[in-house]
Amino acid sequence: MIMKNSMFNLFEVDLNLVAAFAHSSRSGSSKEKFIEHCERTIKYYQKFVSTFEIESIIKQLISCIEREFDLDSTYQRLKKIVYFHDVGKLTKKFQLKLDGENNNETHSDKSFYFLTYTFFKSHFNGEITEKEFFFYLIVLYSVLKHHGKLKDLKHEILDLHFDEKREKICEIAEFLKLDLDEEIIDRMKQDNFFRHINDNDVIEMIDNFSNDYPVMFVFLKLFHSLLISSDYYATAEFTEQREFDQRSITSEVKSKIWDNFHLKYDYDDFINFNVDINNSQSELEKIGIHEIENLNKSKEEKLNMFRSKLNIVAENNLKTYLNSENKSNVYLLNIPTGGGKTNVSMRLALRIMKERNIKKLFYVFPFINIIEQSYDTIMHFTGEENITRLDSRYISPLETDEIYDTMEQLEYQKHIDNLFFNKPVLMLSHVKFFDMMLRNDKNSNYNFFQLANSVVVIDEIQAYNDKVWTEVTSLINSISKFLNTHFIIMSATMPNLESLIYNADFKSLLNPTFRDEVFNSSLFKRIDILPQKDISKEKIPEYLQRLTAQRYRKILVVLNKIIDSYLLFENLQNSKNNFREYKLFLLNSTIPEKRRKTILKQSKEDMKIILIATQSVEAGVDIDFDIGLRSYAPFDSIVQVAGRINRNARKEECKLIVFPDESSTQVYRGDSKSKIMKCYEKDFFSEKTSNENNAIRDFYNLTISEIQRFRNNLFIQNPESNLQFIQNLNFKAINDSIKLIDADTISLFIPYEKEALEIWDEYCRLFENDNNFVQYLHIKDFRTKLILYNINLFNYHTSKGTLRTILNYEIKYGFYFCKDWNEYFSIESGLNVEKFKEIVTSGRGEFI
Repeated sequence: MIMKNSMFNLFEVDLNLVAAFAHSSRSGSSKEKFIEHCERTIKYYQKFVSTFEIESIIKQLISCIEREFDLDSTYQRLKKIVYFHDVGKLTKKFQLKLDGENNNETHSDKSFYFLTYTFFKSHFNGEITEKEFFFYLIVLYSVLKHHGKLKDLKHEILDLHFDEKREKICEIAEFLKLDLDEEIIDRMKQDNFFRHINDNDVIEMIDNFSNDYPVMFVFLKLFHSLLISSDYYATAEFTEQREFDQRSITSEVKSKIWDNFHLKYDYDDFINFNVDINNSQSELEKIGIHEIENLNKSKEEKLNMFRSKLNIVAENNLKTYLNSENKSNVYLLNIPTGGGKTNVSMRLALRIMKERNIKKLFYVFPFINIIEQSYDTIMHFTGEENITRLDSRYISPLETDEIYDTMEQLEYQKHIDNLFFNKPVLMLSHVKFFDMMLRNDKNSNYNFFQLANSVVVIDEIQAYNDKVWTEVTSLINSISKFLNTHFIIMSATMPNLESLIYNADFKSLLNPTFRDEVFNSSLFKRIDILPQKDISKEKIPEYLQRLTAQRYRKILVVLNKIIDSYLLFENLQNSKNNFREYKLFLLNSTIPEKRRKTILKQSKEDMKIILIATQSVEAGVDIDFDIGLRSYAPFDSIVQVAGRINRNARKEECKLIVFPDESSTQVYRGDSKSKIMKCYEKDFFSEKTSNENNAIRDFYNLTISEIQRFRNNLFIQNPESNLQFIQNLNFKAINDSIKLIDADTISLFIPYEKEALEIWDEYCRLFENDNNFVQYLHIKDFRTKLILYNINLFNYHTSKGTLRTILNYEIKYGFYFCKDWNEYFSIESGLNVEKFKEIVTSGRGEFI
């Protein structure tokens, strides 16, 4: 019913009197009443806000957006939006849909329109200002998209037309027993209402809220995360008929981790030297680096003392920052390879947890293999019940402490735990972590609120594409400021990222003088990097013979291209008589995971080895070689390979020989590091030896300068454009433009042994069973088994189109099953990519 100038207050409606439902019946239970879903949603919203102490953060964000807003009343209206986010379900067709009618009635859009009407009416009645109305219009975009992807907020709002939904709005009002105001309805049904409201340009009004970059972005992401998570948990409670908890770092969890790290000395498989570090703190604070170098002790003993001092110095500097007026929450830990940065970072995280009320600890690594290597160490301190990995190779164990009626309930709990990061300590990849900020789908946005009052340790932040260094640095700076998130960024090769943005104040945990002393210490002098312009790829077999004659036991060769590594390995295999005493291995991205694990395990054994590899061996691979050869590449890539040689600094006269490679400019192209690499090449090969520490610093300074130059180019897509997307709340453009890894690959399954065939057959059978949610969870977990025989191959362009286009109809359940694998694959040599492409494009065998 529409009445002129009638009273209307949605937020005072008694929903007990509303005869409508939110969800259809589930196995044995009746339909969920609309009020029940509203109550459950706000319950979980308040639980999340309370657990992570977010209320003050929301109010601070509101204050930054507009100081004139009353914080308490604004906060209460936000809660009302959460409570009534599904009000669009109160239509006749949607209620029939819940009874089983097959119709396409939606509800998020109706919720948006009805709530927009509600706030416009409040503005019309003088209850909120015009500026407040536009603020709530932005917030209501979250309601509009709470079952979809966030896109371009401003342009989506511009394209809305109220008149199309007028009839539905009237139906909702009838369910609520409310009268609509005819004058308000008449205003809103005008074609240009969402373009010009009260003679104000909507885009200009929205822009007014995002001038203080990027506070509106952080606020809307936070609110959206809370809304969709609360909605999901509320629905799960109804379907499962039980409540769910969201775990965080409690005082009990904090005490346990602290005691395990600082007080427990003897573990089953290692000795916790942190107890010794604490006991020797006074001595370590007094002794200098050169004094440690000159002690009458073994190198190993001096190295351990050096690492202990790094722990104490970094922690003391952190304590000084935490106890000062310092407002920065971003801390930089730049220590050499072998300096024990994982242990130092845990000590620092615990110090922040002790001084601040921290709710989550994120450990963020560039590669899954580093997560695998670090998990056991960190888990010793946290306890297995308090930590999980969030990567594709890990299947979390089913918790059995609680009593579940069925295995399905247990499986669903596991799904909830994985989807909602439901452990106090989390280990995940760079990509998965930054997806919370950059991606626009629901799954990536659920957990953004858990960044509030958390500690985030990021390892090797420079490992991804430097095209997005500016954007990522800016987001870290903003989230640390607005969400009270403490970041510890650690690396052996740390670019000066804070110089990329205007208002950063990142704090180094080692002062420059001390840091230089550390990096130049003889104790961390592991290898010499030697440019050798008289070596080429063609001469490597001959050079390897010279190295074997010099009795080097473990030799590493890293090339830029897969085909080069394949051809060199085949060459050496055909010349086995020259390398009879050596075990030959190939390790590139065409080697399946099972074979890869075998190679890495054998490389640690006491045997003579020549390992031919590509960049896949650079970072996060725990191997230790005596000498290496590396094709010319960006200097940080060279340094990463150097980290695989004399890794533990126990050997003498170890070196990495770098030789020219004409393919380097082809392989490394498109980012700033590649441009610097080209300019740097002549000077690099004119030197007899390269000072690793000075060279990496010069290289990164040049790279930063190139990024800044690129940023100022107004005629191309660059970091400045991407920062504008963030400021303008264009979530789709952010999603499409800012990617840490821009990889286009096809998953090949190589059944090179009987076990692989059995796994594939079992995987396929899973799709033949009932298509239900539990089956989906089984399939998701089972895919980790396929990884052992999986190769992710670049989607090459061929004369017949891309590989994906050619193989499209043969790809099954996400993989291409290589039935004729023995034509182009061997266990030792991996995939012959050129042969595979030839067979694919020729139409032979199973290819159509």
